[in-house]
Amino acid sequence: MTRRWIWMACLSVPVWGQMSHAHYGNTVVSTVVRVADGDTIVVDIDHWPPIIGKGIRVRLKGIDTPEGTDPRPCITLTAAAGTTFVAEMVVSAHQYGIPIELRSLERDAYFRLDADVFINGYSLADGLVQRGYAVRWDGRGKRPVWQCPESGTHEE
Repeated sequence: MTRRWIWMACLSVPVWGQMSHAHYGNTVVSTVVRVADGDTIVVDIDHWPPIIGKGIRVRLKGIDTPEGTDPRPCITLTAAAGTTFVAEMVVSAHQYGIPIELRSLERDAYFRLDADVFINGYSLADGLVQRGYAVRWDGRGKRPVWQCPESGTHEE
């Protein structure tokens, strides 16, 4: 009997680990309501029930952008440039009827949706990183500290 419980406990450990990082598939955004900041958009997903599909905040997975409330002008400008980049991308997508895809949906520690956001196969997160508006960060560990250009763009 004891061996059976030990065996069952060993089999269930991987399942617990997978549950904390469950993937919820992919979907397409109906409307981008607004761009909250460089790494967060607010969307409507019409084919989902309104309680979870209207005005839902989606965080771009795997990156961090600086906060627009930072007191240092150089960081505030970087934050604004990132927000503008994302806004221009989603407005252009809407204007030309290009779908905005949310891939590999997950929930984060604050119950927000995290997703890889793609427009016509182009990753918004990659675009932000390539332009220096974001750094790679998986949300675990210490958050990156943004620095002004004189001392480098950021520290990790």
